[in-house]
Order: sequence, then C-alpha cells, then structure tokens
Amino acid sequence: AIFENYGVTQYYLSLIENNKRNPSDEMVESIYKALVDLTDGKVCLDYCYTEFKKSPYTQAKEWLNQQYEIRGIYDDYLFEVAKRFNVLEVLYEIYQKFGEEEQQKKNYQKSNEYFQEAIQCALQLQHSPLDIYKKMASNLKMNLNEEGALAYYRLALNYAIKDEDKYKLMYYMGFIEANLGNVDKALGYADENIKCSRDKLTVIGSVLLKEHALRKMGEFQKGREVLENYLKAPLGDELIDHIYYNLAINYTEESRHSDALKICFELLGRTGQLTSDIRYKTILLIGSIYRHKKEYEEGLIFIKSIKSEVLKEKEQRFIRWFYQIYLEILIVLNLETDIIELIQEIQLLVEKRVINQDILNYIYSNVMQRTLFNQKDDQFDKILVKN
Repeated sequence: AIFENYGVTQYYLSLIENNKRNPSDEMVESIYKALVDLTDGKVCLDYCYTEFKKSPYTQAKEWLNQQYEIRGIYDDYLFEVAKRFNVLEVLYEIYQKFGEEEQQKKNYQKSNEYFQEAIQCALQLQHSPLDIYKKMASNLKMNLNEEGALAYYRLALNYAIKDEDKYKLMYYMGFIEANLGNVDKALGYADENIKCSRDKLTVIGSVLLKEHALRKMGEFQKGREVLENYLKAPLGDELIDHIYYNLAINYTEESRHSDALKICFELLGRTGQLTSDIRYKTILLIGSIYRHKKEYEEGLIFIKSIKSEVLKEKEQRFIRWFYQIYLEILIVLNLETDIIELIQEIQLLVEKRVINQDILNYIYSNVMQRTLFNQKDDQFDKILVKN
C-alpha cells in the first residue's frame, strides 16, 4: 500500500525485478521515497539517493573496480559478476588476462577462445582489437597452424593505423608467406620494410626475412649476400646472433655442412652477443648437421645437452625438430631402450601439456614409417598402439 501511495504498483515492481522494465528517473525517485517511508528512513543508512538511482550496471562496475583494487586480481567470482551484469570494460580485461594465462600454459586453443571473447568486447567498446588479433595469430603459429595465423595477422592489419604497426605485421606475415610458398609476397614485404620502416628491429628482422625468402627459392648465394652485406654495416648489436644463425642455416640447407659448422662454433664463441634461445638453437643445428654428416654419436652429445632449454621454447616447431633429430639418431644407432624411453617421455609431456599433441603424432608417424627392429618387443608395440 505504501508503494501505491507513491504511484508504484506491485505489478510494476515485479516487472522491474524480472528485468522487463527500466524505470524512469522519476519512478526511481518514487520507489526510493516509498522505501524511506517503509523503513522509517533506515534505508538511507545503506543507500543515499545518489547511490540508489545508479543502474545495476553502474553499481556492478564500481563494485568490481573496488574489488580489483582490494584483491589485485580478477578471480572467478568477479568474472561471474561481470558476466551477469555484462560489464564490458571489466570483461574485456578479464578475457585478455585469462587468454594470456592460458597462452603461458601453452593451451593455445583455450587461450584463443578467451581472446575471441575479448575481441567481441573490444568491438562493442570501440577499442582496437589489433593487439589481440596479433596474440591469436601468435597462438596459432605456436600451434603449427601457419595458415590460421596468417588469417589473424591479416585481420590485425585492418586495424593498424600507424605505419610501424603495419610494417611489423608485414614482417610476421612475410615469414609465413615464405613458408607457404608465397616467396614473392614475402620479398615484397621485406623490401618495403627495409626501405620504409624507421624501427631498427623491424628493419633487421626484414633483412632476415629477405634471406629466408631467398633461401626458400633455392637462392642460397643471394640470401647469404643479403646477410653478409648487412654485417658490413650493421645497425647495432641487436639481432647479430640471429644474422649469424641464419647464415649457418643457409649453409646447412645448401648441404655445405663444414661451412655451417664453422659459423655455428664462431657464433657460440660470441657470448656477449648470444641470446639464450639462439644458443640452444645453434646447438640443435649442430646436432642436425652431425646427423647429416653421419657422425651420430657426436650429434647425440649436442642434442642431449639442450633438452631442458628446448622444452622452454614457445614455438612447437623447434620442439618437434629437436625430437625428430633425437629420434632419428637413436634409430640409426639402434638404441632400442633409449627409443622407448624417448617416446614415453614425449607421451608424458603431452599429457602434462608441455608439448603439443601434433608432435606426438608426428613422432609416431616418423617411427612407424621406419623398421626399427627385426623383432619389436611387446613394450614397444604397446607404446606405438597406445595413441
């Protein structure tokens, strides 16, 4: 009866409670006055009129911001509140945070599911989804899906306003285009970046891209000339180790193994300019070269020395390359026990999500295409058929 005195019916209150009506400012004021009357003013202790008239969305947003300041994180409970009231600004931050966490765990598919939700929020908020598209592309690249990665880089390019953002995306896209056989497009990206970019790392990276594309074309000498010309007038110490590493790769793919080994050992001696990832990749390359030279025992020593470093690698293709070389050497040396232990190790790493399932599939395919033993024991048969 009190509410009706202020022009608010029970039916209208029910509509509000069921989100079927959005009361006007005048109606909100009437409801507040009715509550003040009903509670003898006690409601004012909890809510002043200014707070009461705020929409549920605004109240939820302010509460979530306060809780974040207190807790320092968006936990699952805050996530559920944000979803319930569709607080886009908060959901945008949470989806990105969850996506990055899954990315760190190498759960790339789950990471991209969160990033996709973040993009939907970004578009509604009229925020640029450029960086999120780049993260999604990176996830697919890490997951050995280069065509999918290229599609997301192209989407990101639509939102690149600054020239340098475009050049960086062209650099990423160029490597994928070269790997997919579109070397002319990759060379076009490289040449434009080298000519136009003002970012040192983008320019150096594009020098590497140009050599990579020429190498894919079988133009090994021209590729080496690109790197050697850069080394005559480098832009600085940045990525020098990458230049030498690509030079070694170039020689390796042309089957000039002695020249490649020389570059590799020179590179390992450049401790001041050698980053940790190029160090282990160089050692991995040395192991691969010794395999090609049929110096298997020597190659195995180098391969075994970097296992812990390889497993920290984000790009699955390097992990796959490591296990491919490792397995092939063990097969040639006919080390049956080591082969079984290696496959068991890979299975465990897949179960722990340290490495991708595709790597295990590749290893099985590689193993089953070869005749490992004249008589396979039961344990090895069980390992092969388990997956």
